[in-house]
Amino acid sequence: MAGRVSAQASRRAAHTLVELAVVIAVLGIVAALGAGIVVEAGRVYSWSSTNTGSLADAQYALDRLSAELMNLAAPADITGMDSNTITFSLDGQSRTFDKSGSDLVRGSNTLATDVSAFTLTYYKSDGTIAASPAEVRRIAIELAITRDGQTVRLRTEVFPRALRDAYTSWAEE
Repeated sequence: MAGRVSAQASRRAAHTLVELAVVIAVLGIVAALGAGIVVEAGRVYSWSSTNTGSLADAQYALDRLSAELMNLAAPADITGMDSNTITFSLDGQSRTFDKSGSDLVRGSNTLATDVSAFTLTYYKSDGTIAASPAEVRRIAIELAITRDGQTVRLRTEVFPRALRDAYTSWAEE
C-alpha cells in the first residue's frame, strides 16, 4: 500500500501537456505586453531627448524677449512692430528681435535655431489689435521650433510695466 500512495502522489505532482501549453501561452502574452511597454518607453525617451533641447532653446528666447519688453520705459520706446519683428529702445540702445531664416535673432545674436514660427500680436487695453506703438498694452509671443520632425510650441503674453502704468493712468482718469 505504501507503493500505491507514492505513485498517486507523483501523478498529482506532474503536469499535463495541456497545462504546460496554457502556461507557455500565458507567458507569451505577458512577454508581448512587456515588449510593447519597453518599445513605447524607448519612443518616449527618444521624443523627450529631442524635444528637451528644442524646449530649452524656445524657453530661453521667450524669457529673454519677455524680460526686455517688461522693462520698456514708455510706449514710445517701441520703434517698430509687425507680426514677426519688434524693435524697441531700452536703456538708450535699439534692440530688434526677429526671425531670420530659421533662426530667432536679437540683433546679430542667435537666440534659437530651427525656428518654424515666430509671431507677435500687439493688443490694446480693450483686447483688440493695436495698430501703433502708442496703443500697445499687451504683447502675445508665439514661438515654434521644429527638429527631427517634432515641433515644440510655446506662447506667452507680456504686459510691459511702462505700458501697464500708462493704461492704469488712463483708466483712472
